[in-house]
Amino acid sequence: MNKNERVHVMKRLLIVLAITFMALLQMRCSNATGPSPEANGWTASNSGLPQDATVKAITNVPGGKTFYIGTYRGVYKSVDNGGSWTPASNGLAGLDVSALAAGGDMVFAGVWGKGVFKSTNGGASWTSVWDGDQSPHINSIVIANDGAVWVATEHGLFKSVDQGVSWMHVFSYGKIRCVAVHPNDPGTIYMAARWHGNFRSRDGGATWQTINKGVYSDGQDVAAANRFVFRPDNPQQMFMSTGWVDLYVTTNGGDSWQLTGSQLMELSVLGLDIMKTNPNELWAMTKADGVYLSTNGSESWSPLNDGLNGAKVKALYVANNSQATVFVGTLGKGIFRYAGK
Repeated sequence: MNKNERVHVMKRLLIVLAITFMALLQMRCSNATGPSPEANGWTASNSGLPQDATVKAITNVPGGKTFYIGTYRGVYKSVDNGGSWTPASNGLAGLDVSALAAGGDMVFAGVWGKGVFKSTNGGASWTSVWDGDQSPHINSIVIANDGAVWVATEHGLFKSVDQGVSWMHVFSYGKIRCVAVHPNDPGTIYMAARWHGNFRSRDGGATWQTINKGVYSDGQDVAAANRFVFRPDNPQQMFMSTGWVDLYVTTNGGDSWQLTGSQLMELSVLGLDIMKTNPNELWAMTKADGVYLSTNGSESWSPLNDGLNGAKVKALYVANNSQATVFVGTLGKGIFRYAGK
């Protein structure tokens, strides 16, 4: 082989290596667990839903592709990561579904004004499991790691340790906006009461203490969370949105709070979630300005609304399944899935 032939072979080899490198780089980017603000935006995922569906609640079976959404027209279920939906409301006493929680084939649904319903067959049928107050307006439902079910209502906080057969009224003072359970310690519970601020129990709800140090108060009312979010790699670090002043962070399990995310301070954050596969990635939904994303633990935020077409966001959910799917539910325009997923 002469010199010219060797040069030609080397050039071809360099071209092949360059093409291979670019292909590997593209594969690595496409398998990233979290989106970037430059991704393609949101796409509607409404196959099987009513044309004007309002989605108020979203949940999924942990780690899987099965999702449930709550609407003004009942529960809908997807088994293909939100690609299509089928009705799943047989047995519900009402269709205004305000809260959902799933664990395997067992699903709990909060129906506004009707209490809590349970399905043991993946939403195929539902039965009422409510024996709580007479005006059961349900704001949120959480299934803890120990199997306890927590329900936040307009008339206090309820707990069941027998999958809804019976309920204990563990906190009766105030309208409970949300409840959260420590991921590693099911005896540590957080809740927020409208106008009264935030509370923590370290004994499974037997006793409660206020945790409002650093939280805004106008001298009479205290900002109460509408969502608590634990950082998965360090649950002592938590974030909360209030819809008032707005985002707070704690690094000591709620003993004290500091304002964070100054860009969102006047946007009224109505929902918050975190990407478990990338704990620095936080998602927020606002009252009138759509969805925002932080990729640095709330230090800075960017709007992420391409594809929503001005829809008013009513629910936000990061699935944290193998595809790390992110959904938002909207007022009258159904559900949207982040296209970068």
